[in-house]
Amino acid sequence: MKLENGTAITSNRLRKHIATAMQVLSMSQNDRKQFSKFMGHTEKTHEEFYELPIDIYQTARVVKLLSMMEKGNPSEFEGKSLSEIQVNIDEYVDDNDKGWTTEEIKSLKEHFKSFISKGTYPCSSEIKEFGKSTNNTRSVAVIKSKIQHLIRLNLK
Repeated sequence: MKLENGTAITSNRLRKHIATAMQVLSMSQNDRKQFSKFMGHTEKTHEEFYELPIDIYQTARVVKLLSMMEKGNPSEFEGKSLSEIQVNIDEYVDDNDKGWTTEEIKSLKEHFKSFISKGTYPCSSEIKEFGKSTNNTRSVAVIKSKIQHLIRLNLK
């Protein structure tokens, strides 16, 4: 793996990143205990200092449901638990190496201002249309995530 800024990686940051990432996995109590020991801290320390904010955890857990709804085929997964459903996570990762530009954010705010002000979300087809009309290559999920962020900022 090639890092752009390798000096920014510290053992504490790596430890926090690993501990945070493992929370979205379905680990047993014993696995969490062993993991905490391996990381050099107690389970209590792990839970208190590395626990994901609830909104991030919930989003990670429901991305499978959102994926099913976006693709329009929830019946394909009838009778399956979330842990049995496989999702291509690459669809939900922003493959643009750059962050959002000021122009992109301005365009997004302008196009979806009524949704942002009401605290609601546009449907996937509206987001796709926005992407086409603005030549934005980001996925629907990434754009929806940015809208969610803008709604939160608007509520403050």
